[in-house]
Amino acid sequence: MKFVDERIKNIIAEAILPENLNPEKEREERLNIQQDVEDLDIEDKEDLLDNNSSDPVLELRKGIKTIEVIGQIAKNRAGSLKRQKIKEILAEGININLKIFALLLKLINEQEERVIDFISAKLRLYMRHKNIENMQLRKYATEIFWGLPFIGTYNTVKNIIHSLGSDKLLDVISELYNENKTPANCLLKHGIFMWYGKNLQLDNIKRELEEKDFSETAKKVMRFLIVEHCSMHKISSRERQKIEEFLGTQPNSFMQMKFENKK
Repeated sequence: MKFVDERIKNIIAEAILPENLNPEKEREERLNIQQDVEDLDIEDKEDLLDNNSSDPVLELRKGIKTIEVIGQIAKNRAGSLKRQKIKEILAEGININLKIFALLLKLINEQEERVIDFISAKLRLYMRHKNIENMQLRKYATEIFWGLPFIGTYNTVKNIIHSLGSDKLLDVISELYNENKTPANCLLKHGIFMWYGKNLQLDNIKRELEEKDFSETAKKVMRFLIVEHCSMHKISSRERQKIEEFLGTQPNSFMQMKFENKK
């Protein structure tokens, strides 16, 4: 991830706690978004059943659906399957997700110029009524391009959390991490604990970030997961202060993504 770390410093803003936390409103908005996504997902599943094409994108989507099935097996059979079997199922699901993302990241890196050209063309069409030089458009496109790996990393982690996580599997997730203490497993463990266990283990996160060889991208993902957790749950002023000290920021805006255009 080093080539990504070097590029995103001035593209992806830090995760920042919102000035006024409103967990109830945030949860309502997320439920509405989730319903919209599920409606689209039903259409996707129908397309997959009707389409026998060997198109790589279609195969990728089928792979993602397979991961969702693995997650459902682990969640629904948590009480009947042996613990070791559940761990194997979860580990396989995690590995499939990470392999898919590694492939996509490799393609992004190899196709940099083509992707930037594509984004530039779309920006030119979108901003056709504005007097913007081609060089400036390409600069915008380049910044968008180097935001993609971070967005992909964050979304991959979130997808694994929701596909494979469960409040019934917290102990198993901890065991998986203790057996293989990688940065990815650390993100997944704490993401699942925050989402399903409503448990932010800030001291453990700080210690584990220091112990492991975390990329800057992975550290940013962890911070965004923490801010998301705080937006969904009530926290005391003392907890807020502790979290802001960890984030190294002051309250200003929520999970901004900005471009810093240096002339």
